Amino acid sequence: MGQLTHAQRYLTAPNQSFWRWSEDGKEIEWSDGTTIAFREEVTTVLERLKPEGLAPLDMVVLLLVTCRSSWIRNEKQIVRLMDTIGSRSKMRQVQRDEALVALERISSLPDD
Repeated sequence: MGQLTHAQRYLTAPNQSFWRWSEDGKEIEWSDGTTIAFREEVTTVLERLKPEGLAPLDMVVLLLVTCRSSWIRNEKQIVRLMDTIGSRSKMRQVQRDEALVALERISSLPDD
């Protein structure tokens, strides 16, 4: 597989994902069109991860979601996220609940 094909696969949102690229490719957004992160933010995170190896983009986007101050207040997005994660990974409800608690802890960390 060529580098371009590998990069395209890495950067493409999976089917039925909680996120997608905006039409102009400048943001990653929730499936309803609400912005999660700007391309420059994603690039910055990926550049920092590059020396150690890139995490799956779904996980990078998930981390960016939890860093937004609005994330925990939007119940609709949380339900969509957990449904997507649960259906794709076959998580049990207990695991999904634990994941949500962990994400809430991440979102409550200081900005620095």
